[in-house]
Amino acid sequence: MKPIHTILFFLFIIAGLAIGCKPENPKKLKPKITKTVKKPAANKKTKTKNGFWAFAKKELKLNDLQIEKGKVISAKYTKRINTLKKQNKWVGAKNKPTRAKVNQQKAVEFKKLYGPAKYKKWVITVKKWMEMNSKKK
Repeated sequence: MKPIHTILFFLFIIAGLAIGCKPENPKKLKPKITKTVKKPAANKKTKTKNGFWAFAKKELKLNDLQIEKGKVISAKYTKRINTLKKQNKWVGAKNKPTRAKVNQQKAVEFKKLYGPAKYKKWVITVKKWMEMNSKKK
């Protein structure tokens, strides 16, 4: 055999082996690349908080500035209460003065924000919201 024939023969053999040796699952060799963008799932607390503020805005006819300030006050006291709960300074009869003090301070800030008349409506709206959401569970 001439050297050119030998080279062609080996190429023919290699090509035959390459065609004959197909993988069992071609998807494993060539993964399909797709880009999926997932929205972060809004947790129930976030939905409930946003729903509450929309409800309060509608019920009390609040403007956007009042809503934003209300959210800040609420977040401030939520953080403070959670800290006290972690320190075991929130629950129980011995911590009743602490709870009363924090709730009083929170009420003062909301009264300052909404005014006395609207604050009374605020308290009613919060109770109404809590009743609506406790029935859903």
